[in-house]
Amino acid sequence: MKNITKLCLFLLLFVSCQRSITYSFIKNENIEVLEEEGSQCACNDPAAYVPDTVIDGANHNYLININYHALDFEKGKHNFSLEEMSPYFWLLTENANMRLRTNEKMKLPVGNLTPVIDPYYQYRMKASPDIGNTTALYHHRLDERTEAYFLNKGEGQNNFSRSVTRLAVHEDSILNVLVMSYPPDELEKSPQKYHGAGISLGTIVKIAGLYQKGGEYWAYATLLNHEIGHAFGLAHAWIADGCDDTPTNPNCFDDNSCKGPSSNNLMDYNNSQMAMTPCQIGRVRMIMASEKAYQRKLLVHDWCTNPTGKTITIDQDIVWAGARDIDGDIIIKSGASLRLCCRVSMPENSKIVVESGGQLILDNVRLHNSCGLEWGGIIVEKRGRKSGSVVRIGEVSLE
Repeated sequence: MKNITKLCLFLLLFVSCQRSITYSFIKNENIEVLEEEGSQCACNDPAAYVPDTVIDGANHNYLININYHALDFEKGKHNFSLEEMSPYFWLLTENANMRLRTNEKMKLPVGNLTPVIDPYYQYRMKASPDIGNTTALYHHRLDERTEAYFLNKGEGQNNFSRSVTRLAVHEDSILNVLVMSYPPDELEKSPQKYHGAGISLGTIVKIAGLYQKGGEYWAYATLLNHEIGHAFGLAHAWIADGCDDTPTNPNCFDDNSCKGPSSNNLMDYNNSQMAMTPCQIGRVRMIMASEKAYQRKLLVHDWCTNPTGKTITIDQDIVWAGARDIDGDIIIKSGASLRLCCRVSMPENSKIVVESGGQLILDNVRLHNSCGLEWGGIIVEKRGRKSGSVVRIGEVSLE
């Protein structure tokens, strides 16, 4: 009889506890102000944009829209035909993506402990069916020799010329890659002077030498990554580039040229170009997250929805000190906290759930959906007398 009584009491307690779980939506006006604590935001610091290596799913994998244009002179045959461009540039793009995902350890300085981090960005070839293009590949014949060819040395140097940028398609939303050739007479006179090269001109990148110098598509993947690195704010790494983890170096092509370890950084000129540092990655992602940056328009805005039902679980104290584009729901577990800063975009209909005993700190942050869609807001769980909490520091906006 005593055991039955105990069982009944347990069931009654369990049911009553279940009934005591409540959820409430948080609005701007009912967020507690946390005055005694200072801000931890670093909206303009690349270090705040280095991918989170602790929380699974915390980093949106940005996609850059790209297309390719092969330029040739009149009736010449010094560049890819439209037929030759496929599958060459599809394979080149995928190989460049693979190299970004691989990201090798830095060789310099010798004995360094520089972390190796996935940069979480890739390329997507973007066709333009509105103008009849379904391949993201274009071919142009030009009657001006100075426009048709790429020359980055000597008399007639034109690599900085923007005249051919008129060929770009939807440059407000696609990074256009102009694939060019060297003047054949110059190449014939001094073949050793010319190799795979390029230049970045904002939303347009020129790369040259692929067709004439030959070789496999993968041999030019890091050239593409290097020039797009420039397009997204990276400088050459062998000189002062604003990153403490990219040491100045002689910019040797290989170890033999240096008589010792050479650089393998993407933004140096070397035979590897397979390493990006946390600072470099942070600089790229800071631009990608900035609503004021023109480069952001080149991205696929796929963070605005959450078709897979992704959930990001916060189970410890986490600070996201920079702006972020979140692509899933967020759940803050009991005993954990999440601090949001700057600007945070949440996907359509998504929610931030603060479980009982969890805390959300809104630190000078604007919470919104960057595509103008409705997101689901902040939900606080109360379990008995214990509740989740939401506090704010400075200017906070929930849109």
